[in-house]
Amino acid sequence: MSTRQQVNAWTDGASSGNPGPSGWAVLIEGKLFSDWFANATNNFAEMFAAYQAVDHCPCSRDLVIHTDSKLVIGWLSQGWKMEHEHIRGIASAIFDVAQLKGVALRFEKVKGHASDDGNIRVDKAAQMQARIAKNVLAT
Repeated sequence: MSTRQQVNAWTDGASSGNPGPSGWAVLIEGKLFSDWFANATNNFAEMFAAYQAVDHCPCSRDLVIHTDSKLVIGWLSQGWKMEHEHIRGIASAIFDVAQLKGVALRFEKVKGHASDDGNIRVDKAAQMQARIAKNVLAT
């Protein structure tokens, strides 16, 4: 058992089209961060949200990422094969930043769109960002 402080983060990503306008969101230490991409896959948005969780985590902490994505958990903690270069790239960035900051990663699977308040918040924020991206690109 670690004596380091534990930080919890909830992450999610969304895409309107796959690839298409997409959004990501992370809730960490009570703060919500989100933004959009003009053209990305849902899986990339999910992974980018995990990257943002690591990036926003204070140094030398145990970070628990709560996600409804089986792929994110499989890719980042179970050694699942990543077929696409953009997914391998963001995974590499996640591990690099975690190592540089001394952040130990752990993942918790949550049921999506259910009763987990953190998951509900990031899902709504990621969906909203995907809609914003779609609207911005339509103008």
